[in-house]
Amino acid sequence: MIKWPGLLMFFSSILYFGSCEEPVNTKTVKPAIVSFFNASSYRVDIHKKFNPEHFDQTTLVCSVAPGDTVQVQQYPSYDQVTGDTFYLHYKIRLQDHLDAGILNIFADTQHGLSNMRFVIESDKKYTKTIPQPNSGELIFFNGYIFVQNQGDTQIQLFRDNENLPRHDNKSYFISAFGKGYYEIPFRSETTIEMNLLIAFSSHDVSFPVFTMEKGKLYEFTVNEDRITGPVIRNIDTN
Repeated sequence: MIKWPGLLMFFSSILYFGSCEEPVNTKTVKPAIVSFFNASSYRVDIHKKFNPEHFDQTTLVCSVAPGDTVQVQQYPSYDQVTGDTFYLHYKIRLQDHLDAGILNIFADTQHGLSNMRFVIESDKKYTKTIPQPNSGELIFFNGYIFVQNQGDTQIQLFRDNENLPRHDNKSYFISAFGKGYYEIPFRSETTIEMNLLIAFSSHDVSFPVFTMEKGKLYEFTVNEDRITGPVIRNIDTN
């Protein structure tokens, strides 16, 4: 039988150890304000933590026009020693003339020395400058195709049975006598053998087999059953 003094000591020990839980951190974590100033002549997309090989909305922090400043809220770095990495994608204009309905079509490039890593602390303000890169050191992620449809019916492009979306407007069709740009993603490859590319309207027409390289634009014309090209040109980074 437990005597009263022992019983009181038992309950007291329960209360004591129950009160030894780790105290709740009541300090409020506030986001920081980061100002990105674009000192370059390029439009720049800024991605955080993950450097996508092609556009990935989930990692995009902001886009900054040349000469502009964009402010964004960022929560403190999980690692307060190494901080967070921000990847800068310099946007290169694909077309060298103003096509009606096809304006401001860009390819992504990177300049490894321009990527930013810094520690973000709660409720602080930071100003970061996006530098002007040496254009000859910009590295493309992907390759590109330009198609001029000279036929009187709309066409679609397929690669290995996959319907390709246009890079300029995300649709799947090029209208009669229209034109469109396509982005071909690269992974770890340095070149891609393009041997399964077709244009489809009422039937399939195969493109000539060609080897694609990053940072190049391959131009074709499609006229009913006849495909000519490619005309290959480097994309100007200036």
